[in-house]
Order: sequence, then structure tokens, then C-alpha cells
Amino acid sequence: MTVIKNPIDTVQHLSFPQAMSDRILRKYPELGPRVDRGLLDMALNFAGGYDWAAREGITPEVAKEMARSYQYGDYGSRPEDSIQDYYENVAGIDAFTGDRVSHEALIDMALRYAREKAGQ
Repeated sequence: MTVIKNPIDTVQHLSFPQAMSDRILRKYPELGPRVDRGLLDMALNFAGGYDWAAREGITPEVAKEMARSYQYGDYGSRPEDSIQDYYENVAGIDAFTGDRVSHEALIDMALRYAREKAGQ
């Protein structure tokens, strides 16, 4: 299993959502706390998919399998939200072109995606 083969990347990725949320909120405090289907939520889902796809040894297919598995955990209690979270993860995975961008560039990409998805 890919996760077991990449324990350091896995641990780093587990802390990624909170670290990225902190970075985004320092730059855009008006977004407020993360709530399901909010701009911050959509941006973090996108960025999380991108981050996992950018890890060494992770193919887009493996990244999508991991996103599906991760979001399935919420499916029972929040099916519509977990489906949308998965689509946002996949958008981030698909946005990775082989060269990791800076955190600042990823924030811009993720918020642009979230705003477009929200119709803003």
C-alpha cells in the first residue's frame, strides 16, 4: 500500500490541512472558520488533493484512490458533502503538473478554484 511506503509524507500530509488553513486565514481572515461547503473548506480540499499528488512516488491514480478512501469515512453521515469534498480533492490532484508550486501559489490556485465553484 502506498501510504505505508511513504510514512514521512503521510505524517506531513496529515498536518497539512491545519497548516494550510492557518496560512490562508493569515492572508484572508475574512474567510472565517472552516465550514462545510464554505470557501475555506473547498480551497483546503483542493489544496489537500494537490499536496498528496505532489508527494514523491504518488501517481494521480493513487492520489485519487486515497481521496476516495478518505472521503468515504464521512459518507455515512454527510454523503453530499463528502462527494463534493472528493471532487475538490480530484481537482487539486488534476492541477498538479509535476512541479510543486509554493504555498502562496497553491493558496491562490485553491481560492480561485473555490470561488469559481461557488460562483463568486
